[in-house]
Amino acid sequence: MTQQRAFPISFFLLFLLSLEAYSATVPKQYRLGFSAAYTSISYTESDEFQPSRGVSGFSEIALTTKASLRYFLIPPVVDLEANVFFTALPLSTNLSGVTVRYLGANVRLGVPIPPILPKPLSLNLMLGWYYITMFVTDNQFGFQNIRGPQIYPELSWIIHLKNDLPLVFTTYFKFSPISTSLTTLTFKNRELSTGLNVRIPVGGANVLPYYAYMKALSIGVNYTTINPEIQALRLVTIKNSTTTVYLGYDF
Repeated sequence: MTQQRAFPISFFLLFLLSLEAYSATVPKQYRLGFSAAYTSISYTESDEFQPSRGVSGFSEIALTTKASLRYFLIPPVVDLEANVFFTALPLSTNLSGVTVRYLGANVRLGVPIPPILPKPLSLNLMLGWYYITMFVTDNQFGFQNIRGPQIYPELSWIIHLKNDLPLVFTTYFKFSPISTSLTTLTFKNRELSTGLNVRIPVGGANVLPYYAYMKALSIGVNYTTINPEIQALRLVTIKNSTTTVYLGYDF
């Protein structure tokens, strides 16, 4: 009877030890990230039939926050990335009493491109969906509910430090044909974005691709332009650009 009781207890202890060993070598399949950014905004809007409704050369300095999730569906082959960003705090504008805020989101699914580049370079291709809208004081100008598909290649360069921790430089380019509730999806209406990111590791699991799972500081710069033409009863042409310098933490 004692042996019969000992068997399930031993099996349970073996299961716990196996689970502990597995968790020690296999990292979680996701990472979270939060960042704060200094953002410079430039916005021009012209109305073909009502020139007084437009705005020329509006600029703003603001604080932008972003939360992100990267989930490794089939590590290291397929990963899912999603992020949400918001202009949390306008700091200054050149138009008294008027502020601009953006709310946006990206969802992307990525796969590594076969090793056509020499190490330590790697190329990842992501496809997904994009959304952004504006909040402007008294609705004086701006666009609402812009969305569209996106293509997002990213090129990474990994440098191993003396303690074998990887310093990861990533540059990326994003192209997104966009539409609104008043316009159809065309390549003429588009968002273009490019940037450079540096991830500085502060610890993590030594597994492949271990640089992806590590806790890290993230420093980068991004430049984005959005140039839609909204044509319904009138033609509205928009030129919007943002330059962002950010600091974040991934964990």
